[in-house]
Amino acid sequence: MLAELPKLGPTGRFRSRGLNRVRIWPIRGFDKVLIVYSAERAGIDVLRVVHGARDLDILELDDP
Repeated sequence: MLAELPKLGPTGRFRSRGLNRVRIWPIRGFDKVLIVYSAERAGIDVLRVVHGARDLDILELDDP
C-alpha cells in the first residue's frame, strides 16, 4: 500500500531539519511497530522498522 501511495504516512516530527521528509506508518496487526521511511518516485525507501515506544530522535537515520 505504501509503495503505491508513498505520501500516505505523516511526516515525523524530528529535531533534525534534514529529516523533515521522513514519514512514519504503523504496521497493521502490530500495534506498536512503525515503519520509518521516505517517499521516492518509484515507491518508498524503508529506513527502519522500530517499536513505537522508541525515542525516534535518537535513531541514526541518514538524511534521505
